[in-house]
Amino acid sequence: MASQSGATQPKAEGSLTNNDVVGMVKAGIGADIIVAKIKTATCSFDTSAAALKEVKDAGVPDSVVLAMVQAPKSAQRIDSWALSGEAIAPWAGN
Repeated sequence: MASQSGATQPKAEGSLTNNDVVGMVKAGIGADIIVAKIKTATCSFDTSAAALKEVKDAGVPDSVVLAMVQAPKSAQRIDSWALSGEAIAPWAGN
């Protein structure tokens, strides 16, 4: 089965990026939903001044931009999860 040109294909596991957020906004997904996704995803946002200007120019709402700036880098998210005690292996008999 051939893929259609321009069709959105699911990504392999990876980090949520600025382009992903802009795409969700352009698709009409609400800001609250995008913020929720940012809070639960592994993120790799470019939050430089120039990149933030680009996402604002693309129509990304302030609440989403704020969530992008506040999102921990992927390594920080993994470290905080591991340190929380939730990373204990289920087979460890806890």
